[in-house]
Amino acid sequence: MLYGLLGDLMLINGKLKEAKKYYELSAKIEVELQYLMNYFWAKIRAAVCDILRAKSLTELKRKSKILEKLWKEVDDLEEPTAPYLRVKAKILACYFVYLALNGRTDEMLQLMEEKIRLDMYLPKHVDYLLKYIIKIFNEEIEKENHTSFTEIEIENTQNELFNDIIKIIHFLSIRDKWNTRNYVRQISKKYGITLKKLLYEIVKAQNIDELKVAFFKLFCFYILSV
Repeated sequence: MLYGLLGDLMLINGKLKEAKKYYELSAKIEVELQYLMNYFWAKIRAAVCDILRAKSLTELKRKSKILEKLWKEVDDLEEPTAPYLRVKAKILACYFVYLALNGRTDEMLQLMEEKIRLDMYLPKHVDYLLKYIIKIFNEEIEKENHTSFTEIEIENTQNELFNDIIKIIHFLSIRDKWNTRNYVRQISKKYGITLKKLLYEIVKAQNIDELKVAFFKLFCFYILSV
């Protein structure tokens, strides 16, 4: 547990190499103790630390391959406890965006249908955000209708980060770069170093590939927080 807490501290403060090291140490101990939920929780956090260091789409695709390996590992085991299934659902959500990023949409949709029961172990707004991330990967963000974002806001979620991300996506969808930049500057003050950097990566993105990288990383970080 101590290594996991140290990893969390490093992650929040942008020390990704150190965070990954602590999470891997935590995973090693947890698997020896047969605490599978804690083991997979440490493994997904270590994987995300590596993903957050990606600087390009090519590097992101390479680093995120670990998500496929991790999903297959967690899917092979059956432990019918709610905490374990919540961790499994988080790994699956990250795996969905990995499949979408790599153009494996049919495979992703089939898996969504097969594993639909895992939906109950994540907040509903995760599905909403996943939908829009996939649209970005399909380069459809500028085709999005403003009305759908209004409908999401009606859900009135209690997750502050989710609401902020949806607002950013809305500004991007209507090509409002000024308000995107201004809003990120405004909200970044309440978040830690790592999240602040991820938000500014969205603002600085010069093309769709850079936007894909920024949102993939942000989604993976977001999943750890829900």
